[in-house]
Amino acid sequence: MKKTIQILISILVIAAAAGIAWFLIVGNNNRKEPEPPVFSGTGDQRYETYKADDFEVQYPYWPNVGEENLKGMPNVKLAVANGNCNVIISMTALPEGENFKDFTEKRAAEQVEKTKSTVITKEIGDKTAYFVGEAKIGEITAKSVSYGFLTSKGNSWGIAFAAPKDIFDTACQPFIDRSVNSVAVK
Repeated sequence: MKKTIQILISILVIAAAAGIAWFLIVGNNNRKEPEPPVFSGTGDQRYETYKADDFEVQYPYWPNVGEENLKGMPNVKLAVANGNCNVIISMTALPEGENFKDFTEKRAAEQVEKTKSTVITKEIGDKTAYFVGEAKIGEITAKSVSYGFLTSKGNSWGIAFAAPKDIFDTACQPFIDRSVNSVAVK
């Protein structure tokens, strides 16, 4: 099981760092009941803030996927899951001489080839990227929505949301806008 998690996360790490993520199914291919949301005093889902010197974002306050599942994956800065929806925040430094748009385009093409995934939506600009993708993992079709951001330090930050396609709209979609709208790039 741990090896499966590491393979899935390693593929996602590469993708999310470039602003794309095809999937992350934590645990095994069996669905779990999601853990109940942790609400703040206002009745909303509780969020935490991930801060780096050139990037910050709010993410749902859910359990971490576990350090043991992220060993050897230095680009993943944070990974949380509620049983069905997975959220990953990652960072990759752009190679010297490459621009964000070309870097992201190249990484996206590599991932599509490697994972045999399908890109549903792809928008790559000079400093931001947005992807919706799907990939078959065993018997499950996973859907992901991911965003990429270029910082003034030449880092490509990614935030990705992934879940089985048939439950994505209820498992992940409600949390995307708040997280993405909270992004601060320096």
